[in-house]
Amino acid sequence: MVAAMPSNAGTPALVRAPIAIERAAAASAQGLSPQQIRQAYALPAGGAGGQRIAIISAFNDPHVAVDLAAYTKHYGVAPCTEASGCLRIINEQGKTKPLPQLDLTGGQWNTESALGVELARGVCQTCGITLVEATEDDVPDFAHAVHAAALAHATVVVTTFTPPEDPFDETVAADFSHPGTAFVAAAGEAATGDGYTGGVNFPSDLPGVLAVGGTVLRRGPSGAYGSESVWDSTVSGCSEQEYAGLWQLTDAAEVGCQARRAVVDIAALSEPGASVHITDSGSPGGPWFDADGTSVSAPIIAGVIGLAGSLGGNEASTLYARGLNDPGAFHDITHGDNGTGCIPIPSPYYNIAPTAALICQAGRGYDGPTGLGTPFGLAAFLRNGGALSRSHPRLTISSASGKLVLQRGGVTHFLLRNSNAFAVTGTVATSISFPLASGGTLAVTVAKGKLRLAPLGAESVKVPLTAVERQSLSRAGQLRLTIRLQVRGPVAPTVGKARALHLYP
Repeated sequence: MVAAMPSNAGTPALVRAPIAIERAAAASAQGLSPQQIRQAYALPAGGAGGQRIAIISAFNDPHVAVDLAAYTKHYGVAPCTEASGCLRIINEQGKTKPLPQLDLTGGQWNTESALGVELARGVCQTCGITLVEATEDDVPDFAHAVHAAALAHATVVVTTFTPPEDPFDETVAADFSHPGTAFVAAAGEAATGDGYTGGVNFPSDLPGVLAVGGTVLRRGPSGAYGSESVWDSTVSGCSEQEYAGLWQLTDAAEVGCQARRAVVDIAALSEPGASVHITDSGSPGGPWFDADGTSVSAPIIAGVIGLAGSLGGNEASTLYARGLNDPGAFHDITHGDNGTGCIPIPSPYYNIAPTAALICQAGRGYDGPTGLGTPFGLAAFLRNGGALSRSHPRLTISSASGKLVLQRGGVTHFLLRNSNAFAVTGTVATSISFPLASGGTLAVTVAKGKLRLAPLGAESVKVPLTAVERQSLSRAGQLRLTIRLQVRGPVAPTVGKARALHLYP
């Protein structure tokens, strides 16, 4: 979201944060709530343990803890306070004191701080949050802040500063490479008029950093995912400074970047944006605002990584492997382009002539503006494959019991009680438990006959027994039933789990 003034080679760029918020008298119906974001992308509220997301900003925002408290209270998000240790605020040396001077940009960096902290916590309610405040809004100070975040045990670091890439960037690239930390960067906005030169930005140009583009999200009538298209101000393009990682070489070549780094890797909603609480934004109105841009997209992706459990330095390569092997793990964005925000001109330094239709326009599979696509639940992000993916469907039936009841007309039924006696839970490799009530279907096999039950969530379902089965029950004193759970996940065919149950009269 943040743009920068162009700089001469070897000179750090001054990074500035343009305002991208609109006044909302209260938490807006236009900007999405954390629940609406999670519902649209089929995300659980809680996830893997031991996850901490670091937001990199500049200057001190003395109100960020109060703003986060107002946000979590309003939306019913689990609180995250300094007193509990969930929220930490440190300087670029990794210390709690002294914090930098107050925001010199009239509240623009306060906006970035509050926005990042609130969205990361709203998406991942089991993640701790660290705000790292750089002393100045320039590349060296931001790099120090990123390094401090990793040393402070952040499993995910998210940045929204976007100076144009520069040869100087190589001198600080090592700060964005720590084995136990995943790095996420907003690709930036090309339509801000804030020094954008038509190229890609730092640090989203680094091959090990996940560059996040923006989309326009349209939700369905129930609030679930509807469709997405390219947000027309998002940045995409070929790096003049960096080569593509091995995991991206094929995709980068297909969009015209040859062996150079292609931006972006992945995307999330930029519009209609998110509702956020900012005390000192520098904008009229408030404290509730609707924010949009890739400064919204990037912390959403950081939150998704936190839910699944950070893969650290393997995050980017794993996502590209998912895109190759399980493309259904992403929403593939095939409509829209970023128009004048993408300028596919040959590089003055390298023989790169990207094809506008591929680097600037959405299409099937990988494309420039949205990369691999947007999250489809946690399917692309989990260590051993997505929830209910073909590679790791660990489903367990935690309990199963029932009893015979005599119904009117002398017909015997087997009564299965979901609410008390029968419970089903699915567990994936990261030990995240997720309810299957919305998508699970029970299939019960009685003797040789197969009966399909109502979706999970009903208080009770009744399985009629045939005359043969009743006769078998009366003779043997018991009847063996097989409970089969069948669930279709976002990636793979239906997967299932069976459990035998003995029924006594």
